[in-house]
Amino acid sequence: MEEGDWYELQNFKITFASGQTRVTRSRYQINLSNYSFIFKIQPLSYCNYYRFQPFNSIHRGLSHPKFSIDLYGALVVVGEIEEDEMENHIIQFSLINIESVISTFK
Repeated sequence: MEEGDWYELQNFKITFASGQTRVTRSRYQINLSNYSFIFKIQPLSYCNYYRFQPFNSIHRGLSHPKFSIDLYGALVVVGEIEEDEMENHIIQFSLINIESVISTFK
């Protein structure tokens, strides 16, 4: 599967979201099985579904730590990929707010 492409799912279940980290704010998640099918399809619309968070909201701790968020900025530092004791992959990075950089040069 490629990010940005559209797919049709068949033979799947919708269940309550569980686990420590959820990738959406939805209370539900899609569960696939060995009988599930995924087909690439033509886009039904060209709407973006990003939920960009303002940098000041993130700095003030207003974004829920258990939900994924979309960020937009200039990547200025990227660390090495690390693995923690739970075998999660972690990468440290730094972004700068593009809006503040652009307003500085106006």
